[in-house]
Amino acid sequence: MSVNFSEKEITKKVQGESHPLFQIYMNLYNESPDLYRTINTDGIIVVCNKSYAKNLGYSKKEVIGKSIFEHVAEQSLLALRKSFDEWKKGGTVSSMEISLMRKDGTTFPTLISANNLYDGSGKLIGSNTIIRDISELRQTERKFRSLYEGSPDLHRSINTNGIIIDCNKKYAQELGYSKEEIIGKSIFDFCSERSLEPTHKLFEEWKKTGRVPTHKSRLMRKDGTSFPVLISATSLYNEDGTLIGSNTVIKNISQIEEIERRYRSLYENSPDLYRTINKEGIILNCNKSYAEHLGYTKEEIIGKSIFEHISKEGESEMRDSFETWKKTGRILNREVRLRRKDGTTFPTLISANNLYDDSGKLIGSNTIIRDITEMYNAQKALQEKQRTIIKQYEELKKLDSAKSEFLYMTSHELRTPLVPIKSYTDMVLSGKFGSIKEEQRKILNVVKSNTDSLLRLVSDLLDAQKIELGQLKLDKKIYDLSKIITVTATNMKTIAKKQNISITTDLQENIFCSCDKTRIEQVLSNLISNAMKYTKKNGKIHVKLDSDSFNARVIVKDNGAGIQKEKLDEIFIKFYQIDSSLTRETGGIGLGLSVCKGIIENHDGKIWAESEGRDKGAEIHILLPLDSDTQHRKVGHPKASTTQA
Repeated sequence: MSVNFSEKEITKKVQGESHPLFQIYMNLYNESPDLYRTINTDGIIVVCNKSYAKNLGYSKKEVIGKSIFEHVAEQSLLALRKSFDEWKKGGTVSSMEISLMRKDGTTFPTLISANNLYDGSGKLIGSNTIIRDISELRQTERKFRSLYEGSPDLHRSINTNGIIIDCNKKYAQELGYSKEEIIGKSIFDFCSERSLEPTHKLFEEWKKTGRVPTHKSRLMRKDGTSFPVLISATSLYNEDGTLIGSNTVIKNISQIEEIERRYRSLYENSPDLYRTINKEGIILNCNKSYAEHLGYTKEEIIGKSIFEHISKEGESEMRDSFETWKKTGRILNREVRLRRKDGTTFPTLISANNLYDDSGKLIGSNTIIRDITEMYNAQKALQEKQRTIIKQYEELKKLDSAKSEFLYMTSHELRTPLVPIKSYTDMVLSGKFGSIKEEQRKILNVVKSNTDSLLRLVSDLLDAQKIELGQLKLDKKIYDLSKIITVTATNMKTIAKKQNISITTDLQENIFCSCDKTRIEQVLSNLISNAMKYTKKNGKIHVKLDSDSFNARVIVKDNGAGIQKEKLDEIFIKFYQIDSSLTRETGGIGLGLSVCKGIIENHDGKIWAESEGRDKGAEIHILLPLDSDTQHRKVGHPKASTTQA
């Protein structure tokens, strides 16, 4: 660009003459944020704008009339003089980078471009110089250089001949060279032999199009070893858009390839069936197990649709599953039957790990298929066994029901003759049929004792069956438990006295609950009688009664044989014997505590045993619920009177 103003005209305009075109020009010139100066062919500054003077730390008056060389930093003087002399000879000015010096002696980098000025005859008389402060640009370049040099990735810059004009430390170190040994060499000097041909093709394509796809390659180190890399490049252009080179980022993917090799090994050698498909259901890859299970070679499978390997009965379900997967990207543990080459089928369980492209779009899946033939057969066998067990269970229920009915009827029939035997024995002993000799009395007492034992046994059998069949009936009324316990304990004291066993009580009064008096007496008699069986002569049995806000609590405690802790829950099981040797000595068939448990639980109560072990005594605990009416009676409610049966 040139402007035909004479030196005289320039000077006049600077001195204030007006010209419409020149005035517009001067406004732009003076207000520009860039630095402007106008010089003559001697390098004297004729005009400058505000930015030029301000950036140099001068006033405009101090600048105008001075040589441009007065404002140049020492390190740029030689280059500027050479450029200035060439300009005067040929009239051409190339953009160049120089450092200017401010009034205070500090310097800053600039980029200088100039437009020549000619007089009316076409003679060169000066230039308009545009100067751009590039301090920020240099700061940015330093930051870039720091990132470039410090990057963990490999960086190199090349020209269009493939010559490396720069690289970072990581690139040099990874290849085993110094930077000096690398810069100036061709990129092909560092390619492994197998990567040379594809790299040449990509390079020629880049020179034509300016584009380099991200691709894998192998670089070769100074010691001859090679390693896999992933290469990405950004093209560089000059001001007129001509391709001049590229900045290349190279990632060492040795670890990634190692992971891929391991994955490939797992994929290929897995006992499960693996296949990789695209979104159309075409098989892109499969492992040996998949091919072998289906009876094909891998070559026969790859490229085929997954539906070619589905059994006819499962095809509809598989298509529905496939369409759902394409919409949702999910398939997990779906049971599908696959079809072999020979037409046979087998059950499988299918799950899929989705594959996505860089934009997150679903493109396919890695499918894991587990042959569940063994599990399927085991399940069928299990179902068959379950059917057999259910059938056997029903038969056992019938047998158990028949057994229960038999025991119930037998117990009832046994009881029938025992009642008159007991009655007539009592009548004979009472003297109703005349006096009897002492020897006869002893024999009749033995008969009476054994009859009583047999009646209790039959009674327990009947009660056990009623409880098991859910037929135990209770006649529940409101009773004072302390009175029931007092009566029962008193009745048992006569028998206990013969064994030199003491029975003591500690009873809280006025504890009322809804219960069957006869059944509670039966429970207490059983517990005290059981305690007497396992307590030695001169032993002690203590019965305690108290309550909290919700329950009455009864404890029957003895200092007898005790119970092992691991057997505490078992003593309430029907026919369970704590110790067969002790049982044989004391009698009984293990029904008493089972009947007690059934009676208490039918009262919505709880019963359990506590003991520190053998020979440390035992405690039987009973909880019976208190209802709201019971609470009223405790505090003297008008309904406090009770009917004792």
